[in-house]
Order: sequence, then C-alpha cells, then structure tokens
Amino acid sequence: MLITERIAKMATKTIIKNANSDLEATQGKMKNGFVSVESALEKVLNAYDTAFERGYVVKKYSYKVTAYSETQGYSRSMKYKKPTVKCTVRIEGGKIKDIAFERDELYPEQKVWSKVVTDGYETRNDALTRFIGTDHPFRTGNENATWDAMLHNMRDFAVFG
Repeated sequence: MLITERIAKMATKTIIKNANSDLEATQGKMKNGFVSVESALEKVLNAYDTAFERGYVVKKYSYKVTAYSETQGYSRSMKYKKPTVKCTVRIEGGKIKDIAFERDELYPEQKVWSKVVTDGYETRNDALTRFIGTDHPFRTGNENATWDAMLHNMRDFAVFG
C-alpha cells in the first residue's frame, strides 16, 4: 500500500490540512526540514510499524511517535547547533489524531532517532505489565504504594527508539 493511501485511511483531511499549515509556519525556509507532511508521516509510520512488529505497541492504545527531519548533528569540528524539525504524531487506535511540528537543534555529533512513547494510563499499564509481568512486587504493597497510583503518577516513557 502506498504511503499516501495509508495516510488517507489513518488521518482526516482536516488534520492533514492543519499539519500542512503548521509545517509551513514552523519550518519556514529551513534547509534541514521535511519536504512535506507525507515525508514526515512516512518516518513516523515506519517507527510505529517497527514497534508494532516487535510487540512493543498494541494498536488499540494511544501512543506519541516522534520523528526528526535530520537525525545526525554536524561533525565534531563545528561549533554551531544544526537546526532541524521534529514531528510528533499522536496515534490512537491505529488512527492519527494529532500532528505537531516544532523546531529543534542538534549539537555537534549528536544523534537522534524516531521513538514511540506511551500516551496515558492504559498504555503505560499494558507496557509495564508486558515488560514486568503480573507477579511484580507493587501488587502486594500497602494502599499508599499501589500499582495503579504509581501508573497514574508516572510519566509516559519510550517503548521503542
């Protein structure tokens, strides 16, 4: 399936239209940015698919996927940061719910990669239960240190990338 057909099935026209205007406003005339929203979503969906194939992602949950237009900074001899664009997409139940672009900078020799991050209580619960298992020590703690309280208070974390 072509990437444009897949994007059309996963996102509404309104989301794509808003993403186009957001990309233009964020990127401006930057040389190290994305060519188009489709090229950004191609990187995002590649990371999401890789995480899904490896069993880190369950399609019914919500995840935030981040991809960068440039993944490597300048060489060591450079003194300046490399401008780049970061695309963050919230995928819920296999559908794209939100696309956001923002400027970012890479230090010399810094490398970044696409990542898939949990988004909410249910996703964190499922990811930790699959990783730790059902017989983890938090299940037997006192009521001030319950597993659910910990999951509600903890931050979202990367499950891939």
